[in-house]
Amino acid sequence: MFILEFIFNDPILAFVVGPLLAVAVYKIQLLLCRKVKHLHIKLIPMYLFAALFVFVTLLYTGAFPGQSAGLANVNELVALILAIAFGIPFIGVCAAWLVHWRATQQA
Repeated sequence: MFILEFIFNDPILAFVVGPLLAVAVYKIQLLLCRKVKHLHIKLIPMYLFAALFVFVTLLYTGAFPGQSAGLANVNELVALILAIAFGIPFIGVCAAWLVHWRATQQA
């Protein structure tokens, strides 16, 4: 929750927090791909990002009531910031799978 409060205080920090999370998630996913044998455990970060995608999509479409008097589309703004903050680390997961796939193709 601290990260979200940190991002919402200054939304431009999403562009700093995102790449840092991307590197961390990349390393975790690559470690999972190389060390774990069960596919379902390797896919845990993908499951989490799928759940976040569903949450952001529901938030963007207005499934959760939360209109403020000053901002008519506050749900869309929050969904956009979350999409940036969590979309960039998703690229890290995809990159780890790509590196793992290339390593298994060459071996």
